[in-house]
Amino acid sequence: MDIMIFDMDGTLLNAFPLHIKAFIQMLKELFNVDVGKENIIKHFGAPIDGCIKRIIEGNTTKKNVSDFTIDNAILVYKEKLNNSLKDKKSLKVLPGVKSLLNSLKEDGHTLVLMTGCTKMVGERIIGLSGLKKFFSEEFYGDGFNKREQLLENTISVLKGKYSDINKIVVFGDAVADIEASKFCRAITISVATGLTPYEKLLSCKPDLLFKNFSDYRNVKEKIDWIIQKP
Repeated sequence: MDIMIFDMDGTLLNAFPLHIKAFIQMLKELFNVDVGKENIIKHFGAPIDGCIKRIIEGNTTKKNVSDFTIDNAILVYKEKLNNSLKDKKSLKVLPGVKSLLNSLKEDGHTLVLMTGCTKMVGERIIGLSGLKKFFSEEFYGDGFNKREQLLENTISVLKGKYSDINKIVVFGDAVADIEASKFCRAITISVATGLTPYEKLLSCKPDLLFKNFSDYRNVKEKIDWIIQKP
């Protein structure tokens, strides 16, 4: 069997505006600083603990942020994000995603969700999106500082549960996804529907790179081809 591990934000759906707004509101409430979205975006990529730490250290005078400060910041961020998620229409599933997931699942592949979001936030987002039904397993970013750690743990758990894994394929929209996938020796499929430009993703040399998943049949053909490579 082949395992398909999907990132969520920027790969399956676009919730970035909601995350950015929540981080900006958190910084204002806890540290009384006003920042633009570009000062938030540049710290994305790590799971939630590492992301919050980088955002605080990058936008305030605080350095070597304590675990207590990070935990408090996460609570405020969750509160702000949950307020935004009251409007289901604020979540946009990206073009071709549902058809691609359905096609892969029908072929017998095991689909796994892996996101740097906290479990509480991630479960709410994937539930509201209508995509939860496609995934057999879900992994969240609580307690992880680096994408490599999160993916390594995810793969370790999957290998302990499934004894007949053939190929592991990782789908993501960021440089951190590509680097983590290569670190774990997985097949790397990147899509430029997130915040990272196509050219930047291309320079990181993923195994496959798509501008989007709109032409899901073509995407599926190329996935089948790379899985069958020895």
